[in-house]
Amino acid sequence: MAEHRDEQRRRVLKGALVVFNGRASTMNVVVRDLSEHGCRLKAANAAWIPDVFELSLGQDMIVEQCRVAWRKGEEAGVAFLRADDRVQH
Repeated sequence: MAEHRDEQRRRVLKGALVVFNGRASTMNVVVRDLSEHGCRLKAANAAWIPDVFELSLGQDMIVEQCRVAWRKGEEAGVAFLRADDRVQH
């Protein structure tokens, strides 16, 4: 598979939470790779991941607002939103 990203992602295996619905709902996911601008998530079904959500990266308690860039089976590629792109809750 050809690489289309401008930056390399580092491989990780880290539990995280997709937070959505006004922070009333969560979904467990696994972060499979990570870069400064996005990551690849694995879930039971990537179709269940909302188009825009917050990602809480485990015990690090880092929260990023994200937008899904692609979905395939159990995986989704997401981009971290810049401050001026963020959705207000």
